[in-house]
Amino acid sequence: MTAFRLFMTFLIVSFAAQAQAESYVYLTNNTAKTLALDIRQSGSPLVKGEHWWQLATSVPPYATVRFLETNRDTGIKWGKTYYYDTTVTAEDGSSVVLQQRLKGTWNFSNIWHGTSNSHWYDDRGLYSVRQDFAGKPSTVAFKAESARVNGDDIYYVIHPDVESPTLGLSNQLNVLAYNVWALLPGLVAKDTSDRLTEISKQLDGYDVIVFSELFENNRRETFLDRIRGQYPYQTQVVDRSGAIEDGGVLIVSRWPIEHEDQITFSDCDADDCLAAKGVVYARINKGGQKYHVFGSHTQAWTAAENQATRAQQFSEMKAFMDQQNIPASDAVIIAGDLNVDKTNFPAEHQAMLNTLNASEVQQVAGSYAYTADGNVSAWTDGRPEFLDYVLTSNAHLQPQQASSDVRVPRSIDASVFTKYDLSDHFAIEAELTFDTPAVDPMSVLFRQLKDGRSGKCLDFPGTSPTNGSAAVIYDCADVDWQKWQYNATTGLLRNKANPDFCLDNKGQRYAGGGVHMWQCVEGSVNQQWDFVGESLRPRANQGVALDAYGTDNNSAVGQWTVHGGENQKWSWGR
Repeated sequence: MTAFRLFMTFLIVSFAAQAQAESYVYLTNNTAKTLALDIRQSGSPLVKGEHWWQLATSVPPYATVRFLETNRDTGIKWGKTYYYDTTVTAEDGSSVVLQQRLKGTWNFSNIWHGTSNSHWYDDRGLYSVRQDFAGKPSTVAFKAESARVNGDDIYYVIHPDVESPTLGLSNQLNVLAYNVWALLPGLVAKDTSDRLTEISKQLDGYDVIVFSELFENNRRETFLDRIRGQYPYQTQVVDRSGAIEDGGVLIVSRWPIEHEDQITFSDCDADDCLAAKGVVYARINKGGQKYHVFGSHTQAWTAAENQATRAQQFSEMKAFMDQQNIPASDAVIIAGDLNVDKTNFPAEHQAMLNTLNASEVQQVAGSYAYTADGNVSAWTDGRPEFLDYVLTSNAHLQPQQASSDVRVPRSIDASVFTKYDLSDHFAIEAELTFDTPAVDPMSVLFRQLKDGRSGKCLDFPGTSPTNGSAAVIYDCADVDWQKWQYNATTGLLRNKANPDFCLDNKGQRYAGGGVHMWQCVEGSVNQQWDFVGESLRPRANQGVALDAYGTDNNSAVGQWTVHGGENQKWSWGR
């Protein structure tokens, strides 16, 4: 009887396993174009519609599709080998071939996966290959994931390189508004630390960023510290004394914030009352040009009472803007998650613009139509909505040129693989050009230069440079002699304590060569420096870099062979 029961148990388990004996293959399209799919089965033959199924023939922009199902036992013969080649074709004709290989065993099959440009893999590691696709340098990444008793699923993603905006002159402003979905631990948001880490890697090239839902204090501070090298000027988060939670909105800037202010809204609805929502204001000086940026995150949801509360908040926002007495000759920008869905509620959208006396920066052709879309996002299942904006004030300086684009920040890092999205919102970026003097903002800005290993600042003994003052590092402080102005054309690094003095390599452009201060001489090869990535190198010998020899105060700074260490990485501070 025991043997019979064991035999029956074996049959039941075997039957259950066979009932789930299939593998699915997925593709995520991280491009802005629709991709076509064509599957060819080769090797030993299998019957389409009986042993395998093509489940999709195309992949919309930013979407994920399950495009192939293959049986793992029925029709699979012991010792036989079967191949699937899926050609993924972009609109410009470029393509990539995704591959799977099955080999039959006595009662099942083994499976391998890869691409036509990769090796075969049969484990659950994360692998990738590089290639141009749809006109852009791209990565094709892939990974097998445990899915059922018999049969892993396989995930592919085509991921173009992130394109960062180019930093412009003082009359140009690149603005990003991004709701990063960093709620308090345990409140809806998932994988917050991993997502914020990946977000911090995708923020190059902006002048100003308005963040929303950057709530959780410790994670917020870690995140802000991580991006401080590029965005050293950061406002306080919107907050109100006694509030359960702050407003989660703040502004970071590449350029000095000369003045900041904020208000919190007087009214709110339901769960939104847990946070001190409001408006933050920053007056930013980019190369002598003033930009007035207002960031906000308004009342959520679409019921009539929510729209009424939002309307009141826009009135308060406009009054707050008026209180700043901003000259009509200056530019005023409003950005953030304003929670007005222009797709489904166009009347409310127009009312918002009327109240704020503002215009929306128009999207470029081909820009994605929504800033939140449950059809393609891993983190929300809501209907498509357009909630995030960059606006310009009609009562102030108008841009000569202006365009916006919805960015879909995604990552293929192992920490977020199969999810990819870095928030439940997409971001909106805008490029604005004004009819104002156009100068290189770096040429008029003095900032600290920080050593990557010690965190200390480039300095020299004393408070005013003289010929021969040795370059050292010292604890950073808000003092003129630790602030430097860099001109990429001349290569000169001037010191704020006396701008007639520059960093000079003594003519010793070799490993072990010294660095000191000397009176500036335009055209002097000893004073010409280039930033190469995070390193600072003499223009006449790119094989050596500025090197902090130690970590203590007054440690010497000299030149050493480029090695990429932290003590050869220099970032701009305040």
